[in-house]
Amino acid sequence: GVISVASNVAPGAVVRATKLALEGDRAEARAAHLRLFPFYEALFLEPGVASAKALLAKRGLCENVLREPMTPIGEATRKALFAAYEKIS
Repeated sequence: GVISVASNVAPGAVVRATKLALEGDRAEARAAHLRLFPFYEALFLEPGVASAKALLAKRGLCENVLREPMTPIGEATRKALFAAYEKIS
């Protein structure tokens, strides 16, 4: 399966892992998944939508504006998320 929130903010990395799995390259698919796993974890330290918006805003692709009742992610999550993203981009 695919974590679709991740595919919206890191499409290239998620597509690569998915493609490898669909092609049956289990070893490389597993390696790609394991490289992404810390990013997946960071993405969901707080609600995924808030994390995705923060990351997309950092990349200049949208404003970091959320509808209530959601709130922006905290600073600790932001640091962890941005660091995990840097490792896969």
